[in-house]
Amino acid sequence: MFSLQGQTTQSAKINIMPTAFIKNRVDQKMGEWLRQNPYTSDANKATIQKQFENEAIAEYKETFLHTANWHDMQIAGYNQNTQTFLIKSGACADFTVSVPNAEAREFEEEFQTSKLRIANPDFQIEGDVVKFSKLTFITSKGKRYNITSNSVASNPVTNNPATNSPIKNNSALAAIAWKFPLVLRVDTYKSDLNIQACVKSESQIKNVSVLINGQATRGMQAVVNDGCDLSVNENVTLGKGMNEVKIVVANDAGQSVSDVCYVNYATRAPDVYYRDNKRLALIVGNSAYENFPLANPANDATDLSAKLKKLGFDVILLTDRTKEQMINAIDKFGSDAKNYDVALFFYAGHAVQHDGKNYLIPVDMPTLSAGDERKIEFDCTPMDRVLANMEYSKCKLKLIILDACRDNFTRSLTGTGLSPMTAPKGTFIAYSTSPGAKALDGTGRNSPYTAELLKRIDTKGLKIEELFKQVRGGVLERTNGQQLPWDQSSIVGDFSFSD
Repeated sequence: MFSLQGQTTQSAKINIMPTAFIKNRVDQKMGEWLRQNPYTSDANKATIQKQFENEAIAEYKETFLHTANWHDMQIAGYNQNTQTFLIKSGACADFTVSVPNAEAREFEEEFQTSKLRIANPDFQIEGDVVKFSKLTFITSKGKRYNITSNSVASNPVTNNPATNSPIKNNSALAAIAWKFPLVLRVDTYKSDLNIQACVKSESQIKNVSVLINGQATRGMQAVVNDGCDLSVNENVTLGKGMNEVKIVVANDAGQSVSDVCYVNYATRAPDVYYRDNKRLALIVGNSAYENFPLANPANDATDLSAKLKKLGFDVILLTDRTKEQMINAIDKFGSDAKNYDVALFFYAGHAVQHDGKNYLIPVDMPTLSAGDERKIEFDCTPMDRVLANMEYSKCKLKLIILDACRDNFTRSLTGTGLSPMTAPKGTFIAYSTSPGAKALDGTGRNSPYTAELLKRIDTKGLKIEELFKQVRGGVLERTNGQQLPWDQSSIVGDFSFSD
């Protein structure tokens, strides 16, 4: 279910533009396919490219549905003649919904209080504009209303027949921002939950309520915020199973509702890797390459090390190391990890694949050029060595994070990016970009990938799968669809970095 609000927020259209995203993904897929099939016919190339285009469009749709700013949907008006509401959103083209005059009041009220559900979303992409081709709104009583059009020229804003007054200007409605939980889907094994939110309002706040599954559990007396934030900090009692938590704020302009936070209260915790377990991390960041230095990897490694220490890891931090130094550290890491339950290996820097195997490039590696591929096996650090040592450790959970394949070091080689790896049971592997593609180094202190990871890794209760899903969305947005992170998993339990 998407959260709807009748308020206007300062929100732009989704930053991942379709044309750039689709072109980038098709180029990546075609490049990898042509490297494996260099002598194919032009007709076959065209067929394969069309297949990749369809796959890229499907990937974009999934990305859009997960990252679009659904919360800024708003009713702009109602047309009595056509009996349609005009809906605006920063995430897509405007559209209309067919609602009979007699049912307009009910629809508007449920829209404004986030009681409507959305079903069967589908859309077409026209250039860089997303237009819904199918969308159904469902009320709490089960009534269904379908979109009728993306064209708004013939649907001017008129009076609402249900209230016989113009639709209110929602710009003065209170804005509600969650501070905790930071994610809108949480699992907990406790019956109570502390919720925190920041409320901003241009006018006097009349009432603030917290709703659990539609029932008000807490009310706050009206206050005047005089331009300052009103903080919500309440402990609420959860029911068993899934709980729907939201905050309702009323001011002079009307009522606004927060995004819905879904909290699953389970009375018994499943078997997990992370409770009361020892954690070890080997963090490597190579920046100081002689001919193609990188600005971020040493920073990435240093900043992630600091985060992991706060999250209970014993950390080994290495920056700008030679092949010999890297191999010695990896072998020692494998031996030390035998005394730990969770082992994590992170690498930031240049890397390359050769003959289907991945290699990390040490700072003493000379620049490679066409015909030098044989040097990779002798002068680089094989990822197989990392995998072997982690398997040797017998850790319950093995984590590998690769922010590698930075652009420029191997541009003259025929193979680019990393290839997928086969890992033993209990292993989670996260790549900063998709197989065969290159990652961006970024212009700030950290790479786009590590920056998104640092932002989210200490979120309480965030499972590792959801963590890297959010990282993927953040990187796609930061890079305008140019970089798509990837992950592989063979873990069978739950893990989060912060309990």
